Amino acid sequence: MLRVLCVLLVLVAAVGVALESHAQPAADPLAPGITVYRTNYCGVCHELPAAETRGTFGPTHAGMGATAAERLLDPAYGGAATTPAEYIAESILLPSAYLVPGYATSAHPMPSFAHLPEADIAALVELLLAQ
Repeated sequence: MLRVLCVLLVLVAAVGVALESHAQPAADPLAPGITVYRTNYCGVCHELPAAETRGTFGPTHAGMGATAAERLLDPAYGGAATTPAEYIAESILLPSAYLVPGYATSAHPMPSFAHLPEADIAALVELLLAQ
């Protein structure tokens, strides 16, 4: 009887180890945004440490969540956004709504990415808000 109990305990432990080895790691909620960011070459112009990009033609995206909130308060802001998320989406879809100081006369103006699917825009917004 004791031998059967020991065998059962070993089997239960083995099954537990096997289940743990097949468990999927927690998905990174920002991974879709990083994929869209890289796929659309945002990092050629923008720096974003989370995406391991070091662009220099456009403003940094590091700290973008706080930056978006600050830009909404800028008297020069003339867009329609009222939240940081709306500001980021607007910047992707209609970048001329607010020209970041120091980049207004850039030889590489930000193009519109209105051609992207809504899910891609949402993924970018989520990624940039988290920065």
